[in-house]
Amino acid sequence: MELQQKLVPTVRLDLRPLLIQAVRLLPLSQIELRQYLLQEYLQNPALEVQSDEEGPSLDELATPPASSESEPSTGDDDEWLSQLLDETHFELPSPIEEKEPAEEEDWIWERRIESPRTLLDHLRWQIAMAPVDETTRSVMYFLAEFINPSGYIEETEEELAGLAGVSVEAIHRARQRLLRLDPVGVGARTLRECLTVQLEALGQTDTDAYRILQEAWDEFVQKRWDDIARRLGLSREALRAALEVIYHLDPRPAQAYTVHQLLYVHPDVIVREQDGEYVVELSRAVVPRVTISRRYLRLLRDRQNLSPEERQYIRERILAARRLLRTLNYCESTLLRIARHIVQHQRAFLEQGLSGLKPLSLRDVARALNLHESTVSRAVQHKYMQTPRGTFELRFFFQRRVSTQSAAQEVSATTVKHRIRELIQSESPQKPLTDEALARLLRFEGIQISRRAVTKYRLEMNIPSARQRRRMQTV
Repeated sequence: MELQQKLVPTVRLDLRPLLIQAVRLLPLSQIELRQYLLQEYLQNPALEVQSDEEGPSLDELATPPASSESEPSTGDDDEWLSQLLDETHFELPSPIEEKEPAEEEDWIWERRIESPRTLLDHLRWQIAMAPVDETTRSVMYFLAEFINPSGYIEETEEELAGLAGVSVEAIHRARQRLLRLDPVGVGARTLRECLTVQLEALGQTDTDAYRILQEAWDEFVQKRWDDIARRLGLSREALRAALEVIYHLDPRPAQAYTVHQLLYVHPDVIVREQDGEYVVELSRAVVPRVTISRRYLRLLRDRQNLSPEERQYIRERILAARRLLRTLNYCESTLLRIARHIVQHQRAFLEQGLSGLKPLSLRDVARALNLHESTVSRAVQHKYMQTPRGTFELRFFFQRRVSTQSAAQEVSATTVKHRIRELIQSESPQKPLTDEALARLLRFEGIQISRRAVTKYRLEMNIPSARQRRRMQTV
């Protein structure tokens, strides 16, 4: 029997644990983040929770402890530990000064709330049993982390391939398998793809409903029913039956796994005025400090009393703890950068109120901070900002643009709504302003708006029409 050496090409997937963990942590609220840290704390003995001034902070961990003369040299592990302690690449934000809890029981970690089964749990369970090769399985796990609360993936396959370090074909192949898990359509990039996959799973590819999605999508979105019937040669009865099938599909496949709970709002960002300027800081009211245990760092240096297996276990736990701390630092710094940009852009709102609210989009912030738009979207999800004018969800500050006569003047949709409400409140009870009259007044003020847009904004504010308001005055 002859022994030979061969080079066998294999595909190895780099899932980049820091990236996956950041995707998971960015959209968490403070309460959800505290719950997540509880689970990590219970699973990783190398983590410590600090509720007072004792114990090493993350900044202190950046400085290796002075070596004792009695400690034997540990070679590579000493060098590795020093490198570990120096690897705090992310600059910590400037948090609000921590307050000691009123009662010690506030920080008892064992009081955990059992969370319901999430979509991610449900998908992981199916992925683990899917009849696919290990590379595709790993990519499916990776893609599952990017699914938003509605069940869609916002990133393109090219972007995902760059993040995962695999080919676009591998991403496409894994996403096609993910689309057909339960709930069917989860992981789609567009509504059209989501509905199409659901029809394919039902075996309805040779139906009028499927033809509408494939051949008359634009007409379907714009509700041009006559154009659809003419283009596909359908009778009104056949068109009605096909639309009935489409309307029974699920446009938000992940919605069933969205848990609606009564949540208490804890501001993630606090804005306060100081010497005429607005200072933006992160709140530390709910999430405690998590650090790496110095005891475990010292244990790793002990070659005499620990077996190689025990040392490897401690090494892995410390690496996981370091990865968690770096991810937390990244999430905090990202949130702080976004919050500071919002405050700078919406300074007029803090000084004038709703009339000073300016248009702002996720894309604007992403370009200004050199971030991906989906990163900004995840970072502001479930986050609140406490300002001198009250506490607002961060998404409140992202406003649609309304065109004006002057290119230098920017007006948000909320500002237009506020102005419509003011005009209606100051109108004559005997001659209420119609939507057309409101549109003319707004155009006179330089806001280019149609009557239909005024009607839309009025209905969103639950304001009756001019005729209804006149009748209410006469009653």
